Amino acid sequence: MVKKTYIESLRQFFQFGVSIIIAVTLALLSLDKYDKLLKEDIFHGILSIALFVVTFFWFIAWIYFDQKELQIFEDHINTDKLKRLNFGTFLNCLLITILCGVLLATSDKLLFYLIVVIINAVITTIAYYIVHYKSLKIYNDPKEENNKGQKIILEYYIYRPFSILDFLMIFLLLSSLALLILSSLTNNNNYFYFAYILCILTIIFHELIIWSWRIKRDKKLLELEDKTI
Repeated sequence: MVKKTYIESLRQFFQFGVSIIIAVTLALLSLDKYDKLLKEDIFHGILSIALFVVTFFWFIAWIYFDQKELQIFEDHINTDKLKRLNFGTFLNCLLITILCGVLLATSDKLLFYLIVVIINAVITTIAYYIVHYKSLKIYNDPKEENNKGQKIILEYYIYRPFSILDFLMIFLLLSSLALLILSSLTNNNNYFYFAYILCILTIIFHELIIWSWRIKRDKKLLELEDKTI
């Protein structure tokens, strides 16, 4: 019963977060701005639309994979010993989802977008560190009988270099921010366009690696399930 309560709480937080993203996006998004941008500066317009599309698919994938992650936890992880979710966790989820909604609506304002996505990346890095610490604690607990499925999941969070990947993402985003500032100081639009391209490629690079890690792990879990049938 405690396990169900924990997982259901996570699901409710997640569903609430998705609704916040949609609400914030709809409140801030104005599609006619892209048409105006294309007429004023076609490269800015194209890059803004590209960043919007990348951000959109980023969050669609995030919704898909995190829903799947909850199901995997419910199937393989013994959450009886985990503490109930507290108000601090709720505020953290709320902040991340609000930032995500803002990102989806501000692809035409790169300076603002970069500041928000860097903040979001820092929060995500801290969250992964907490998950890594808790996974390591469970993994090394002699009283904890880790089944094969739970062991695969714990090892995923322990041994995958999430912190290195996240720090690299933050570094590249800061580099994009530096190019943007350089563009404003030199009045050179090329730096501005390169800043957009670097930001887009950084997000794609980061997410493709995360997805590949999850797909490989899920394949191991699927193979384990096939053996137990």
